[in-house]
Amino acid sequence: MYCVKCGNKTEPGAKFCGNCGASLQARSNKRLVMATILMAFVCAGILAALADQWWHYKKKTEEVASKPIEQVKQEGKEQVEKVKTQTAPAVKTKAADANEDVKDVTEIIAEAQEKVFTIYTDYAQGSGFLIDKQGDVLTNAHVVEGSVDVIVRGKNGEEYQGKVIGYSNEIDVAVVRVPALKNKQPLLLETKRKARVGEEVITLGSPMGLENTATFGYISGVDRNFVIEPHIYEGIYQISAPVAPGSSGGPLLERKTGKVLAINSARHAKEANIGFSIPIFKVYDLIQTWISSPLAEDEIYAMFYNSEGAYFYRSLEGEGYFEGGDYSEEYDTYDVWNYY
Repeated sequence: MYCVKCGNKTEPGAKFCGNCGASLQARSNKRLVMATILMAFVCAGILAALADQWWHYKKKTEEVASKPIEQVKQEGKEQVEKVKTQTAPAVKTKAADANEDVKDVTEIIAEAQEKVFTIYTDYAQGSGFLIDKQGDVLTNAHVVEGSVDVIVRGKNGEEYQGKVIGYSNEIDVAVVRVPALKNKQPLLLETKRKARVGEEVITLGSPMGLENTATFGYISGVDRNFVIEPHIYEGIYQISAPVAPGSSGGPLLERKTGKVLAINSARHAKEANIGFSIPIFKVYDLIQTWISSPLAEDEIYAMFYNSEGAYFYRSLEGEGYFEGGDYSEEYDTYDVWNYY
């Protein structure tokens, strides 16, 4: 340590300079004073800030207390609505991320119509839809009965040659392979889950030859059964969307996603709003078998006929489309049914 007055070096612990006698505590005291003053300013600032907050709080409280209670309630509601408005977009986005994308109905129909076709044979006309990139079109067996070679016509009138590669006279479905449609984008199929009553649906097809017709309705029943002797449809969907002859083989689309839930296959003879569709998930394995191992032509021709040598499905029809059949949960008679 050195004396601040004369600069002489002093002994450690000395209180006075041995040269000039000046006090050696003066500098330390000065520092203490400065530190004390600084702390006083800090404390004063904190107290001033607290006092300011208290004043504003008191003023706000007095203002609220002076207002009518109804006005206070209304202002509170307005504040809540303001917060909701500010946070709504974030909540909506989060919910949308948690669910499947919901498409606009016009977009769903426009996209699907590119993949839905009218099928012509020497005996009938119906509908079908593209199910894979190999050019395979799914339809009803009764649509192509009697013909292995068929004509498939697209939305814009273009026609393609198709050949039946899968066919059943037990489950009313068939697959037509159309080489010209190879590598085209197919419709998405719902192959896992069963639809629920109340789901909104769209039907596409060519009823009465009116191509690219779309109708709307709901799944109005599941696990329905009905009989077209000796043929029995089991575990199918009942729908409320209007359908008509020529719609057979068309897709039943899920309204939210555009996925194909089922194949439109039959309807009540007198009630257009009571229709029936075969669920995709029930026949998916069967159609995949045909796609990987197509049936031979003679196998298919053999299934066209019943034991009496008449066409299997058309032997169940009256004039035009089918005019007989019994609806039943337990196969008891209910009413008359038509093929589309």
